[in-house]
Amino acid sequence: KWAGFAFVFVALAIAYDLRAYKNFSNPEAMDAAQVARNLAEGRGFTTQFIRPASLYFVGQKIGAASLTNAHPDLANAPAYPALLAASMRGLPFRYEFAAGFRTWPPEQLIALVNQALFFLTVLLAWRLARGLYDATVAWLTVAALLGADLLWRFSIAGLPTMLALVLFLLVFALFLQGIPHVIDVVLNGFWKLLQGLQHLARSHVQNLFFEFFGNLLAHIEGVD
Repeated sequence: KWAGFAFVFVALAIAYDLRAYKNFSNPEAMDAAQVARNLAEGRGFTTQFIRPASLYFVGQKIGAASLTNAHPDLANAPAYPALLAASMRGLPFRYEFAAGFRTWPPEQLIALVNQALFFLTVLLAWRLARGLYDATVAWLTVAALLGADLLWRFSIAGLPTMLALVLFLLVFALFLQGIPHVIDVVLNGFWKLLQGLQHLARSHVQNLFFEFFGNLLAHIEGVD
């Protein structure tokens, strides 16, 4: 069953990529990719995209900031560049430009990493729906996710959205597993874990997650 599902997903991904894939156009995706390359090549969390505010804050910290030295990256949450850096160390990334190229292989590999995260997102959503409802709802959830063009576009955009979805579903699954044994210590620890994960993945969606889980906790406490 799962081998068949994986085959269907890969076939859909290939068909979508052949029809819709283009090189990165979002500056945030390009920024995260170059930070990941610096990290993979041993230069740490540094960037060639130096912002005026970053110059100011680094200057405040070390007394002076230079445009010629390695500049620490202050804009990207670290989890996604770290994941890409690990991928760059393990996958055949080649940065040479071929004559007359139409797509750049390193960006294609980053898109494949994100589509692997999309596949994991679908599996986690199936598991959650199967546990909360039944198999019919679970497969309808899978169909809805695979039919969502917005998610496919994010999967090839080079953005950390897929990683944020995976972390959200993982934390939600942990939360549901802990509901029968809710105690204050567990809740406090879970809340800190959620906060840390969201800061590491995509910090500007953190407030949305906090509102969701805050309302859910309030409901559980009201039921108790």
